[in-house]
Formats: sequence, C-alpha cells, structure tokens
Amino acid sequence: GTALRFPENQVLSGVTKNGANTEFTVSASGHYLVTCMVNIQLAAADFIALAINNVIFAPAMLTSADTASYTSTIIVQLASGSRLSVRIYGQSRTTSLFDGSGATLTIVRIK
Repeated sequence: GTALRFPENQVLSGVTKNGANTEFTVSASGHYLVTCMVNIQLAAADFIALAINNVIFAPAMLTSADTASYTSTIIVQLASGSRLSVRIYGQSRTTSLFDGSGATLTIVRIK
C-alpha cells in the first residue's frame, strides 16, 4: 500500500516521525489508543488500513462505503520501536486528501 502523508502540525510525545511524515514510531512498550481519520473519496475496490511494522492491522481496516470520511479507533499493545502508518490499498494509489484535516492520526499510550 501507499503510505498517507500527514500534515506538519504535529504534537509528538513518546512518538517520533520519519522525514516524510508517513511513519510514526513509539518509544515505549504498552497499550495504545490509536485513532485514524481520513477524508478522501475511495474507489469501490480500495481500502485504507493502519499498518503496524508494515503489516495490515485488520481491526483498523477502513473500506469504501460511498463516503468521504473514514474513522477507526482501536486499543492495541505495541512494543517499543513499533512503527505505525496509514496506507491506502487498491488501484487508485495516488490520492488527494480533502482540504483542511485531510488525515489525522492520534497515538496515545494509556498503559
């Protein structure tokens, strides 16, 4: 899949990002509340998924339902150094996020 790029205006604590703003790494092991929201129009066969260490995390998969806003909230156990990204899969791998808050990703260590 193609990783979505997030805006520059990020508040990071216990999480680092790569230079492209597409991948986020947690610094401590624990349980995390992860919420991703994407405003985009998808083709019927496309889907968006949270990837952890480059593997789709199925409970956070978002499929097309003729809607422009996709949201997923999960609690997941992550090891220190786990890498998270939001990716689009399917034929329309070039994406145009809607203006404003085209995509958001919230990663909060809760335990």
